[in-house]
Amino acid sequence: MLHIREKHCLLEGIIQDHTVHQALGKSTRGHGRLKQGVSAERKPMQYTSFTSDSLWSDIIEFAKVKYQFDFPEDARSRVMKISVIRNFFQKVGLAVASRKYDLAAALPFNPSDIINLQPVVKHSIPVCSVAKDLVETGKIQLAEGMLGEAYSLFSEAFTILQQVTGPMHREVAN
Repeated sequence: MLHIREKHCLLEGIIQDHTVHQALGKSTRGHGRLKQGVSAERKPMQYTSFTSDSLWSDIIEFAKVKYQFDFPEDARSRVMKISVIRNFFQKVGLAVASRKYDLAAALPFNPSDIINLQPVVKHSIPVCSVAKDLVETGKIQLAEGMLGEAYSLFSEAFTILQQVTGPMHREVAN
């Protein structure tokens, strides 16, 4: 995943942020090694010497090592800046004013352009272990032929799930 500074260099001045020093929060478990055991992780780099050219050379090198892919010569000129910016803003939860931006300017975005910050979550499905346990116990009771006890356990699990997740949730339907 690209750091904010790397995206800044990629877009040559589109996003300017002097305070962020860490990567965005996606997990990289299991993605650090290639099939041959060669490490695909980047070497730590000084942000003060980070340029657009060094970013592009890192991207080309990474694609070559990890995916055995060679970029065409004109790949850098074919990058669609609007698409990259839109995707980046969606990933970090920024909503900016809808207007025509001069992407060739040194600072095309101002703080006043940000109209909303939205929380970004991977998923928000609440897990209710109590209801899950009640359902499992109810299944055991049902298998043993105790229909009354199984029915009361299923009813209690249904009530708890409906209170925790709401009536339209898929767990309530199951």
